[in-house]
Amino acid sequence: MDSTSFPPEQIYRSRDNLELDLDYYAAIGGYKWIIRRSNYIEHAARWKILYSCNQFRKGCQFSINVAETRSGWVIRHRTEARFYTHNHPTEPGLQPSQPPSQLQRSPSPVQSKLRQWEKQLEILEGLQQLLEEEDLEGELERQLERELEREPEPERQLEKQLPTCSKCHLEGHRRGAKKCTLRDRSSSPIAIAGS
Repeated sequence: MDSTSFPPEQIYRSRDNLELDLDYYAAIGGYKWIIRRSNYIEHAARWKILYSCNQFRKGCQFSINVAETRSGWVIRHRTEARFYTHNHPTEPGLQPSQPPSQLQRSPSPVQSKLRQWEKQLEILEGLQQLLEEEDLEGELERQLERELEREPEPERQLEKQLPTCSKCHLEGHRRGAKKCTLRDRSSSPIAIAGS
């Protein structure tokens, strides 16, 4: 393992600065860091975080401990040799001479949303300018007026079909209704033959 790709033990004033340096050293070594475990110690009101290689599920134990202290964030190396080496090939990316400021960090979700809104606002402003320049707005208003001037087509009124009685087969009522002339008569063949 190249010592230039392993972050030195030092104190950082903010977690952002710490993660910027971690990303820098990971880019040099050709790996990526993930937070494997984080614990909030309530009585001390501080965080302890274990950063590991993103290949830890494949058995890579390359990792460091980071702790929040009163003076800032501290990187603490793990003592065993297995935590200093990768179990997989790495492809170095950046040259060690490049400063961390040259790394492209992924934007936070808030920054991404803000950029998205800015792009949408630019598009809307561009459309508004086009409308003003080409007088498309006036054309749209004229089309709307023409549509409103047209007489509406007479709507078809659906004729409501009257129900048909299943006993007397007349329209206007259902079986068992008071209007039905055969309401009280039985439909059995014996009753019909007896009448």
